[in-house]
Amino acid sequence: MSEKPLSTQSAHSDGSAKRAVTQEQMTAWIEQLVSRRRVLAGATTLGLAGLAGLVLGGREGDEGTTGPAGPAGPPGSAPPEFNFKVVSLNTHDKVTLPEGHSAHVLYAYGDPISPELDDYSNMGTEPGLEWDQRAGDHHDGMHFFGLNENGELDPNASNRGILCINHENITQSLMHESAEVSRDANGVRNSVDEVRKEQRAHGVSCTEIVRDEATGQFTVVKDSPYNRRITALTPVELHGPAAGSSWLQTKHSPDGLNGRGTLNNCAHGYTPWGTYLTCEENYDLYFRDERTVADETKEVPAEIGHANYLAGIGVRVAGGLYEWATLAGHADENDDEFSRFNVTPMPGRSATDDYRNEGNQFGYVVEIDPLEPQAAPRKRTALGRFAHEGVWPAKAVDGHPVVFYMGDDDQMQFIYKFVSAATYRAGSAGMPLDTGNAYMDDGTLYVACFDADDLTGRQTGAWIPLRPDNPGLEAASGDAQSPFYGLFGSEASILIHTRAAAFVVGATPMDRPEWGAVNPMNGEIYFTLTNNSDRRGFEAAGPLARAAGDQGSRDEVTEFLADREFGEVPANPRGPNRDGHVIRLRENGNDPAALGFAWDIFVFGSAADGDSNFSGLTADNEFGSCDGLWFDAAGLLWIQTDGSQPGGNHDQMLAAVPGEVGDGGIDAGNNDVSLRRFLVGPIRCEVTGIDMTPDRRSMFVNIQHPRGHWPEGSDATMAGATGRARSATIVITRNDGGPIGTDGMDG
Repeated sequence: MSEKPLSTQSAHSDGSAKRAVTQEQMTAWIEQLVSRRRVLAGATTLGLAGLAGLVLGGREGDEGTTGPAGPAGPPGSAPPEFNFKVVSLNTHDKVTLPEGHSAHVLYAYGDPISPELDDYSNMGTEPGLEWDQRAGDHHDGMHFFGLNENGELDPNASNRGILCINHENITQSLMHESAEVSRDANGVRNSVDEVRKEQRAHGVSCTEIVRDEATGQFTVVKDSPYNRRITALTPVELHGPAAGSSWLQTKHSPDGLNGRGTLNNCAHGYTPWGTYLTCEENYDLYFRDERTVADETKEVPAEIGHANYLAGIGVRVAGGLYEWATLAGHADENDDEFSRFNVTPMPGRSATDDYRNEGNQFGYVVEIDPLEPQAAPRKRTALGRFAHEGVWPAKAVDGHPVVFYMGDDDQMQFIYKFVSAATYRAGSAGMPLDTGNAYMDDGTLYVACFDADDLTGRQTGAWIPLRPDNPGLEAASGDAQSPFYGLFGSEASILIHTRAAAFVVGATPMDRPEWGAVNPMNGEIYFTLTNNSDRRGFEAAGPLARAAGDQGSRDEVTEFLADREFGEVPANPRGPNRDGHVIRLRENGNDPAALGFAWDIFVFGSAADGDSNFSGLTADNEFGSCDGLWFDAAGLLWIQTDGSQPGGNHDQMLAAVPGEVGDGGIDAGNNDVSLRRFLVGPIRCEVTGIDMTPDRRSMFVNIQHPRGHWPEGSDATMAGATGRARSATIVITRNDGGPIGTDGMDG
């Protein structure tokens, strides 16, 4: 890395430097914001610097005319009210729901989606190739596509549909017969069948499901022509500006236009034209790089987090988390199924002779047509390459661009949006994936900068374009002394190196941006910032010193590139951030394509007795590590968790009344009617993934990687199982058949 400071780190979208803020200005700004904030119970012990991030911006200063998002709900409409009682935190090995609600298991790891396969034994004895027709592991994001009686997509259909489900990862100890990975005398993996099973347990399931009107229960239609498994080996196509570039060329795909499979599929999205979007998150866990395996001293950010990162390879664990590449060259290997996970360049050879670029073919938004099981998924490179948590569309309106919001789930990473070059036309003719070509292969990728230096008290932000004509990227790419020299000369290279580009233009490093959601009532955008152990709390320093950081370990890539650590900032005001928070944005003029926005913090996660319980949470709604996020049609916001919960309890799901930017968010004065716990998961699981039928009478929720014995049986709320735990999709209903969450009308 160059000793030269990265002056472009402070650049805005036009390349100009941010204006300097003096200590006196910062103090005056904090004091002014504090005077506008509703005083929270117990907040008197919080210093001015800590309060800076609590203040919520008002509506003044919104720019532009009213855009396609429309007004903030019907005039005079009342906020929704909960129709369920609070669920208490607990440590049971079952799903706990409010009284009057039930849940059954719809689709668990290993379940067949073909009538030709037997039911899963849960003993790990089935051969690996069967997972082309069995449920994958670690169920995550999902979407219900309603079908009418003719098998056509119908957004109002509730009794029949295709449920698309991500399978993010695996739990090896629960998959294989011996509950351990097979190894030879030297400790090297030696079972081809086990690795094939692990690769196929990743990816996506598309399954037809139907509801029995008499019982209200959904079941999987095993002989449906729509049933499909997409795995780590499924043929895929690469589309958009990076497709065909030298960065994507491999031995398997010399032209850089085709690839195999999708990995670490976390959250999801959908399109207005009826396709499913799955997102590749921690893809960099799977690849092996002999250059670092052979020398443990190279397993440091300078090698894995910097040099390989800038080279576009993306390797986080030198040997690969699951060591799939160790079976490279096995006598039973087919078409480099294991060799492709070794990204070490062959000496004296080109990229088309090895798999040095295989990692570059992952980290994208992947589009799938649920009605065409034979159609190859398409990776949309125009939406950038990073640890995509998910992708969420703004409301599509004729004559306006199509807009998607995205988060990069890692500490000190960024929030993005993509704005299509073409304007939307509903009912476009042709195949849905070809429609995706029109709206997702050409456009502008933006990254968010959260400002809070407006002395009027507003909290605003800017969307910075990531394209070759950005002056900041031009300067860094043209500077021979910069570590980014030559990296941003083309749109393809910028998109493949999205994180580096976002860093250079001065985007705001966030506390793990995970799920997002767009409020159907007013178009505002919400993101969970799950936690951040790496954000330092510099309690003894003033605001400017905290912003400069200290000389610590700089474990994260962004910290390494900046040559400093990151302290608290208004958008991420707690360091370290153990419990996370939910942030929300309102685009200027309510236009999703706007270049600026207002923002505030909706709610802070905390234990009820936590030192930084800024939202005044109680036993009825305390939480930590917010993760999943989703709006239902009635306007309720559902929040799911993944991480340490108060009192050692299990992960949970809460419902919230969202309000709007500038209303003060959730605090001690309103959280009893604004935030309520609905569900607690079984032992050591993650509660993730959620959708409902349009009539809001069936809710789908995923329970990922439980570590007790859940679920063994069809009733998700029963404890006492003895078998191996399995990730599963459950369906929640009210016993009286009514709508879930609130009795209010749809929005």
